[in-house]
Amino acid sequence: IDNYFQYNVDNYLVTGDGTNFCGIIPTVSNRSDYLHNHPEILKIPPVIEYVFQENIDPNEGETVIIQSAISNADNVELMITTNQFSGQFFSIPMLDDGNHNDGEADDNIYAAEIPFQDAGVQVRYYVRASNSDAVILEPETAERDFYYYLIGNSFLPDSTIVMNEINYNSSDINDSGDWVELHNPTENDIDLSNWIFKDEDDSHAFIIPDNTILDQGQFLVLVDDSINFSQHYSNTNILGNLNFGFSGGGEILRLYNSESILVDTVLYGDSDPWPSNPDGEGPTLELLNPLYDNALAESWTSSMGYGTPGYQNSSVLKNDMVSNLPDKFFLFNNYPNPFNPSTIISYNLPKDSYVNISIFDVLGRKVKTLTDQHMKAGKNKVQWNGVNDQGKLLAGGVYIYKIISGGYDQSKKMILLK
Repeated sequence: IDNYFQYNVDNYLVTGDGTNFCGIIPTVSNRSDYLHNHPEILKIPPVIEYVFQENIDPNEGETVIIQSAISNADNVELMITTNQFSGQFFSIPMLDDGNHNDGEADDNIYAAEIPFQDAGVQVRYYVRASNSDAVILEPETAERDFYYYLIGNSFLPDSTIVMNEINYNSSDINDSGDWVELHNPTENDIDLSNWIFKDEDDSHAFIIPDNTILDQGQFLVLVDDSINFSQHYSNTNILGNLNFGFSGGGEILRLYNSESILVDTVLYGDSDPWPSNPDGEGPTLELLNPLYDNALAESWTSSMGYGTPGYQNSSVLKNDMVSNLPDKFFLFNNYPNPFNPSTIISYNLPKDSYVNISIFDVLGRKVKTLTDQHMKAGKNKVQWNGVNDQGKLLAGGVYIYKIISGGYDQSKKMILLK
């Protein structure tokens, strides 16, 4: 019987009446060949490498040019609006002809000028690139999240408040309702008055009350149901009721400041590469470190127990108790970013290693070597003051910082302001 079964796996089965049934391996092999050669599978979408706004703090009457590095695109559009409450954006062509502040013709750098110049106007925009196969947006979640700026005032967030822990599907034995923990990792107290928290539904909006101050290093928990939450946790700085919950399958959570400018956003999930235990099994979704990039799934883990709302995350506490040494290589987001005149680049080394940290411009040319030596294990940092290897101050723009150490190779983007 075993041999007969294996024969049917490997071959076509021929019945007595001449009917042929395809075996498992021939079926899978033929199906694989079909799919790998299907025109829908072979489609190549555009790739948006970055979007850059050099004049990020425009005053009345000043020009704002948006540039974007894009490949495989037949058509590129800058989608813009000045209406904070409308989803209707209008299109401006972005060109790569060498005549529209886009560098050289056909260098895959596209550019367009935003026409709004009146003081007090808030501009929202995103980039849309398309070809005959696909349409790509940047930010990926447009038309829910956008790039912003306010004419006559900086569009940049005035803080680095982060969503640090999320409870989106409680277990039956510890059903505290949905909640999100905000953390202030900076060295300054931050006024959260009239900040707005939303999920992916714009009608789900919670306005943080006046005179809400989040002290340096402290936590604030926004809860769906404050009475229910308080039955499971105590001594916690909470606000609520949100009166809306989060999706168990994952969704985008957003935090805006009092000027309706996006400060932080997390698009979490409940399956690989995101940890699955927070989906109804008891643990929460928590950052491994509040300085990690919370847009990346690899920055998150499952909490110990039922989480630590209002307190340092359990994974951070556990690592502190076990060892002061990091357990893996990691390159943090530089701070501040954007910056002028200098920024700090931090990184973790789990063991003594040779480290090279270099700065590159958007064309891939190395402009500065910051570190090129053997370093001790631990939490390390290096400062860059915006100069090249010759000591010359570089022009404002997007730069790439890259670390190579012990087989670890990671790059991130930063913006030097002028």
